[in-house]
Amino acid sequence: MKTQLTQFIVTTITLLSFPAVNFSQTPNLNTAANYVLFTITGAVGNTGISQITGNIGTNAGAITGFEPPTTMTGNIDSGNVVTTQCSADLQAAYDELYNMAPTSTSHAPAFGSGETLFAGVYAIAAAGSVA
Repeated sequence: MKTQLTQFIVTTITLLSFPAVNFSQTPNLNTAANYVLFTITGAVGNTGISQITGNIGTNAGAITGFEPPTTMTGNIDSGNVVTTQCSADLQAAYDELYNMAPTSTSHAPAFGSGETLFAGVYAIAAAGSVA
């Protein structure tokens, strides 16, 4: 009886010591990890002067607005074998995230403006934007 009580106390203290431990893993993006801007269907556009470091692409859509004075280091891919594979990988990552239970359900659709985001799955009730 004394051993069971000791085990119970040790277990309880251990569990209460680590209440916010999150053991989740980020989804594997595979070839999609090579892109900073990518869309499966739709256009990728730039309006204004930007500095892009990385690849941009679309599997089905137009890519516009990346002419000088915008500077870009990376490749532009549109509707080729690379974007087909990237689309499949991105869809697989989306499906994995979609099927996860959200860890935060009270976030507004706009992200950014100096906000600190913590690891987790954010569920929002509208189209999201980054400021």
